[in-house]
Amino acid sequence: MKICLDIRSPGYAGVFNYTKCLLTALLKIDPKNEYILLSAKKDPQWRFENVRQVVIPSGNPLGWTFWSNMKLPAFLKKEGVAVYHSFKHISLFRGAVKKAVTFHSARLFLLPEQYKWHDILYWKTTLPIAAKKYDLMITVSEKEKKLYAEHLGVPERKFRVVHLASDERFKLIQDTKRCETVRKQFHLPDRFILFVGRILPVKNIETILRAFHLLKKQWQNDYKLVIVGKKTWYFKTIETLLKTLGIENDVLFTGPIFEELPIVYNLADLFIFPSFYEAFPAVPLEAMACGTPVIASNAGGIPDVAGDAAKLVPPENIEGFAHGMVEILSSEALRKEMIQKGFDRVGMFSWERTARDTLKVYEELADCQ
Repeated sequence: MKICLDIRSPGYAGVFNYTKCLLTALLKIDPKNEYILLSAKKDPQWRFENVRQVVIPSGNPLGWTFWSNMKLPAFLKKEGVAVYHSFKHISLFRGAVKKAVTFHSARLFLLPEQYKWHDILYWKTTLPIAAKKYDLMITVSEKEKKLYAEHLGVPERKFRVVHLASDERFKLIQDTKRCETVRKQFHLPDRFILFVGRILPVKNIETILRAFHLLKKQWQNDYKLVIVGKKTWYFKTIETLLKTLGIENDVLFTGPIFEELPIVYNLADLFIFPSFYEAFPAVPLEAMACGTPVIASNAGGIPDVAGDAAKLVPPENIEGFAHGMVEILSSEALRKEMIQKGFDRVGMFSWERTARDTLKVYEELADCQ
């Protein structure tokens, strides 16, 4: 059968990683089905053998919506597509094709104050429509499934839970020369604590800075803090806090890093992830796969992903994070124990399993034709 994957998404963050890892795994286990990719632009990252990429003229929301509902149904019919799967935006409301959509996070229902008004308007308008128009909805955890079902008034039988994983490229890297090249390329310090993610309120970066400030005050050390991720409108708040705390010289913002990110994880002494809410965060698994101990919040789906392999702290507990960082960084025995637990935890998730569970969704939809 023909399966159309709508991979339109800005940048190279979480949704991009999810779709690329999933497609790579699908092509390994599924040689018989044909895949068509819908993207907003030609991108060499999406060059896969025997996969056709179609660029949609969607430079603005109006053009996006027009093409999706006036042109896309006819395109899918002409191509004989059996299943359409959207990974980010909810665009297709018309057409007879079987439709699935992945819902990535129910945070909107729990922390609406962390969204801009136009994002709230978009999601609160489109989510209820998708719940009615799409045949099946994929969530990344049981908790997410229940939250969406409750807030959208949709029976849980319309949802399928498919867990994610970390990319296989995240692993221990023994090439010291390559590691040192990356260290120099991004001006990384000799010893540092790492955070990876977009600079947004939900990521709770203010707690990272305050806990790091306490770490520097209470414990004599030469650790620096490295923050990898795209700056957003929220960065002004972070800049102000940096100056207030007086730690500007101890914090490095690298911007987004993609290809060399596994090496950055390998170079880090500790990974910190105090988010207020995450549905299924892959980044703690990425750090664990690279042999980096993790301290994270106990919010949302983080405990389900990290288990006992990470030290978990309430997201608002600044002293708890500071104490946890000292505890991990000052004990080699604890570090070794956490690193081994991290490797074991990563082994519980795989993109092959994610691909097989997703393929089951496609086959279920196709059988309902």
